Amino acid sequence: MTAYSHEQLGSDFYDEEPEPGSIDKEVIRHVCMDKIRVAAGIRNLDIIGYKRPFVIREYVYADGPVFSIYNADGLAPHIDVLIDPDGDLDPIAEDIADIFLSNLSAECEHPDLDEFLESYNDEIRAMLKAKEIIPALEGVRRELLADLDG
Repeated sequence: MTAYSHEQLGSDFYDEEPEPGSIDKEVIRHVCMDKIRVAAGIRNLDIIGYKRPFVIREYVYADGPVFSIYNADGLAPHIDVLIDPDGDLDPIAEDIADIFLSNLSAECEHPDLDEFLESYNDEIRAMLKAKEIIPALEGVRRELLADLDG
């Protein structure tokens, strides 16, 4: 540990190399404190603060067709669920699927496509959630938790 700590600090902290097998608690403590300061410095505590509805848009990076029309601000009311590792993402996924399918249906000018969407709504919804929405939300959750954990 001492040798690793000296290596991390470089020659600026101590002029002499540690003796093999020696333990220098001060050097080890100094390196540990530096690593803690660095980890604490990269956390984005706005995620849990009053600005959390505004910072969520930094974490929505999904670029699939479903998220192309979804406004990232729509996730703001769900941030508590997103930062909870055990939070249920299904209600959020349902909202996103509703918005996407409603928009798709509104833009649809072909009666056969509209009938298809209506007939297979549940299957399409399940596929969208499983293949695109839930994985994207899990990615957002990973990013949020990584920023909180540092």
